[in-house]
Amino acid sequence: MKEKIKIGYVGLGRRGYNMLEECFLQMNDVEIPIVCDVDEKRIEMTKELFKKMGRPEPKTTTDYNEVINEPGLDAALLMSAWEGRTEMAKKAMQKGLYTGIEVGCTKTLDECFELIDTYEKTGTSLMMLENCCYGRREMMV
Repeated sequence: MKEKIKIGYVGLGRRGYNMLEECFLQMNDVEIPIVCDVDEKRIEMTKELFKKMGRPEPKTTTDYNEVINEPGLDAALLMSAWEGRTEMAKKAMQKGLYTGIEVGCTKTLDECFELIDTYEKTGTSLMMLENCCYGRREMMV
């Protein structure tokens, strides 16, 4: 088993930033060598967060392809806006990266089948990230 997991991180908006701060940057067995967002202000805020948390400053980019193609990664977390998530996930899976994709992963049923087809072709795991599956209201439904 690896001592540390290397994750490429796409999407530094409210949910993405919060997950970095509250979860991933507090884990000693996780490294995040590269982050991506289309908004340069979010990138700068995230660099400050890494510094505040005592973590090495990550590479930064506005192009998710650079994250997916970063050498040495084990996984990709896609915390970006809905548009393009399916394509990002397919590319990450095709690269052999374990892929976590923020809810909702797709916008159409056809895109759901694209993800299934990609899994069947690559055997690379994909997980839809959800933080509230078993709350009282969800279980009532």
